[in-house]
Amino acid sequence: MTMLKMPQTAVLTVALASATVLGTLTVSPAATAAPNTSVSGVRTTTADTEDVERPQGVVGPLQSGSPVSAFSTHPLASTASAAPITRSAVIARARTWVDAQVPYSMNNYRDGYRTDCSGLVSMAWNLGTNAWTGNLASYATRISKSELRKGDMLLFHNTSNPTSGSHVVLFERWTDSSMTSYVGIEQTPPHAVRRTIPYSYFNNSGSYLPYRYNNIVEDVTVTRDHDYTGDYKDDLLGVDSTGTLRLYSGNGSSGVAFTQEVGGGWTNMDKVAAADFNGDGDGDLVATNKTTGELFLYIGNGDGGFKSTTEIGHGWTGIEQLAAGDFTGDGKADIVAVNQSDATLNLYTGNGNGNGVAYTKQIGTGWSKMTNLAAGDFNGDNRADLVATREDTGTLLLYPGTTTGGVASGIDIGSSFNLMSKLTLSDLNNDGRADITAINRSTGDLYLYTSKSNSLNSGIAIGHGWSTFRHLV
Repeated sequence: MTMLKMPQTAVLTVALASATVLGTLTVSPAATAAPNTSVSGVRTTTADTEDVERPQGVVGPLQSGSPVSAFSTHPLASTASAAPITRSAVIARARTWVDAQVPYSMNNYRDGYRTDCSGLVSMAWNLGTNAWTGNLASYATRISKSELRKGDMLLFHNTSNPTSGSHVVLFERWTDSSMTSYVGIEQTPPHAVRRTIPYSYFNNSGSYLPYRYNNIVEDVTVTRDHDYTGDYKDDLLGVDSTGTLRLYSGNGSSGVAFTQEVGGGWTNMDKVAAADFNGDGDGDLVATNKTTGELFLYIGNGDGGFKSTTEIGHGWTGIEQLAAGDFTGDGKADIVAVNQSDATLNLYTGNGNGNGVAYTKQIGTGWSKMTNLAAGDFNGDNRADLVATREDTGTLLLYPGTTTGGVASGIDIGSSFNLMSKLTLSDLNNDGRADITAINRSTGDLYLYTSKSNSLNSGIAIGHGWSTFRHLV
């Protein structure tokens, strides 16, 4: 079977579905339709509500004895002040204040930092001191609008009213290619928010200047194929019995919770797999249409939904199993698939642009009795591995990824997995290794088996009532 790349771009076929309640789940599946905004999950406001006073405090050292955020017990907190910090770490630190809805104040402190606009940026950059808008630029370098990236800032220091008329915003990402609005994080009355902001700001737009922190460094390449919400925590997607795609957000500590219905119309979609196909750090999906054999790619928008869909191949009706991940080690997601006619395992390499994969080579034979094929970095070496169940014996096998884009011989890591279905790999406990999530065929319980590199920890039930789900990714 050969696969033809199809560059044709189509309109997204996933439409928002009405709410449906499914069973009784520890991971609550009771659904409510999510708001379909341009940047789902990011609060939006109108410009006429943004002209507010934001008095800021004076330059000073960190304040001891102040309340702390969640990151204070996280490795982020142990980073030396003014040491290099990754872009993702900057945003993760800032979002702790958003999650806690830290109130705006020029007199109060959290994590040692003043809870005003410049205090949030000082905290996010881990400056080790409380800066203000009058000296934040001394820690940074002026950049252009087109250079703005995650963790940079937009600074307005108003010399005519420096303490109350100035403001600073952390830049997270553009909302689309037009660069007319962005997702920003800011400390503003009444509390810290993450929201969509028109470039460069709601008011005084011509006065906000982009800067890059001098000690910021690029993120180490970490595969986040199952991070659909942009919070650096892996999530779970499931297709229920009605053909509705549902999002369960991960909490970073082995649990997931229902978040929103993403869309309907998935009844006819088969062989669903997740990976970051366009390299933007957000999880994407591939799925085959079981009737037509077309292969579709759904590009994630980083807020729990998908912003586009493209047909990237046809002739996939002969595929028995399918999984996705970076098997070649080039930072681009690939597909591996089992050909039904000859039970061969084949590699289709991705081009990294989010518009195609191409048949590359055969990487295995004798896969006729294998089910529950799933891919992920199980052993933590930044290369995709495969897991699969031998259906006749119930043995769960791990096939570590190799440096040549293939997989090594199988390692027995579990038994009685013929009792499990809809197996998928994602790093739900956020330890850098993909974990196994699967549904018990007889009880309908959702189980999590965390990775120990080349073996598994015992499974724990993290949900009930999942027996009717068609797919998990």
